[in-house]
Amino acid sequence: AMVLPCSSFIACQDQLPDCSHTYMFKSLANNVQAVQHIRAGGINAELASDFRYRRLEATADSGSSVEFLVLAPDGTEVLQGAVETSPPLAADQDAASARSAFSMGRGPGFRMQLFVGSPGVLGAEPSQGRHVCAFPNDLDMSPARISGPLGAGPLLAEELDFKIEGAFHLSNLRVVRLPPWGHSGRGHDEAAPKGALTGAQGSGTSTRQSG
Repeated sequence: AMVLPCSSFIACQDQLPDCSHTYMFKSLANNVQAVQHIRAGGINAELASDFRYRRLEATADSGSSVEFLVLAPDGTEVLQGAVETSPPLAADQDAASARSAFSMGRGPGFRMQLFVGSPGVLGAEPSQGRHVCAFPNDLDMSPARISGPLGAGPLLAEELDFKIEGAFHLSNLRVVRLPPWGHSGRGHDEAAPKGALTGAQGSGTSTRQSG
C-alpha cells in the first residue's frame, strides 16, 4: 500500500490544506470500549485517567455552558476549561428555543472527509490506517465563547505549541466511519471486518489550532 508522508503531526502541517487527509494525532477516551473503537479506525487512542464533561443550561443571568477536563493516562493535564455555547435567555425565551436559534446547520446531505492515523496502530510500521467519515450537513453547530481559564498540559502547550483561536460546540455529533484501509497485518482483520460500518454519537466542543 502507498504510505503517506504523515509520520508525525508536525510533518503533515506544511502540506495542509493541499493534503486531502486529516491527520489524527491522538485521541483520549473515558472507557475501554471507546478506545478500542477509535483504534479500529487506525487512530492512536488512550484511556484518560480522568475525563469530565458537564453541561449547564442557560438562564436569564448566564448562557448555557460546557465545562471539561481531560487528563492523560499518567495523570498529567491535557486540556481543561469552560465555554459558553449560547447567550443568556431573553425574557420570553426558554433553553430549547435558545439552542435552536443558535444552530448553524447547513441543511440535508452528508460531507465526506478522509482521515489518516499514526503509523503502526493497525498493522506494522510504517503502515498507516486510513478511513472515510461521513458527517451530516444538518449538525447542530454553534460558535462557543471561552468563559473561564483554559489550561493546556505539556502535550498541547509544549510539544504542539497549542494556541486557541476559537471554538465550536456540536450538541449532537453523528458520524459514520467506513472500514479502514492502507495498512497490512492482522490488525485490519481483527479491528474491522470487511464491509462493516461503524457509527458514533456524542456531544463535544471542537477547537481550532494555529502554530
